[in-house]
Amino acid sequence: MLTIAVSTDDVAAVRFAPNAVWEAFSSIRAICHPRAHLLHARLDKLIPSRPDFDLALLRDVAAPPPWVPDIFGPVPVGTIHEPLGQYAAILDSEPEIVERDLATYRSYRPQGLAAAMGPDEFLDRMTTALVGYHRAVLAPLWDRVVAITEADIAHRHASLLEHGLGATLADLHECVSYADAEITVGLSKAQGDCRVEATGSGVWFVPSVFLWPWVSVNYESPQPVVSYAARGAGLVWERPRESHVSLASLIGRSRAAILEHLVVPRSTTWLADTLDLAPATVSAHLGVMSASGLLHSRKSGRHVLYARTQVADLLVKGESALRLPG
Repeated sequence: MLTIAVSTDDVAAVRFAPNAVWEAFSSIRAICHPRAHLLHARLDKLIPSRPDFDLALLRDVAAPPPWVPDIFGPVPVGTIHEPLGQYAAILDSEPEIVERDLATYRSYRPQGLAAAMGPDEFLDRMTTALVGYHRAVLAPLWDRVVAITEADIAHRHASLLEHGLGATLADLHECVSYADAEITVGLSKAQGDCRVEATGSGVWFVPSVFLWPWVSVNYESPQPVVSYAARGAGLVWERPRESHVSLASLIGRSRAAILEHLVVPRSTTWLADTLDLAPATVSAHLGVMSASGLLHSRKSGRHVLYARTQVADLLVKGESALRLPG
């Protein structure tokens, strides 16, 4: 069990943010431990037969199951919309953090591929490999990863306003809870018990698509970071189907196509570009479906994102009837 003692200042500074580094490393761990991450078994099939990046090094560092190197569990900086920039930030890791990571790595894998590397070589080779891995494997999925994690954060913010911090953290994962000025996170037996104190700068919570079903923590930094499985992580693999005749007949072909593509929340611009429709046309359809209870919307930066309601989900999935209460 990890216990993070928090002050009033820490509670006031609790923040939620996605991060490409956490996400990418979690996906590599999912490849290394497929039995524990069955939801993402398809990741392995996306790896090129002859990768032009150092996949062996990535897998070797990600293999020890109870450990995440601190350089791959950073305090979120930058934006997940620019993942390569977040990967590049790894190069600025503090030397003592890199030395500590290497020492821990060598204790797990004394003959490992990175065992003889110095800090600079380790950072350079890992960052280069991570960028190559992203371009080859994660890039085709990235817009969905962003949409899922941002939707999760919007849900947590709403929960904070409605239910407070305790209920919000308890909903993150069965191993996470908050009470009596302490955040507790269940760890594996191999990791034992640990207690740390936050420094008044807050605690970060990072939703991750590929971490499911685990939870991961970096408690060595002044601002502890807890990464947890994002809601709807499996949607990263769901693809829009061709609009079935009954739905298109009911609401029209364009509106049916819009609903089919709202597997994760999307903006008017994205829908217009993807469906080759005029933005004004998409906007009109979204307005009608929102007023009809098929969609709900929320702001994300400069964009408005639209998502299906439960009624729309049932329509898209071909349910023949809705079960009404009473």
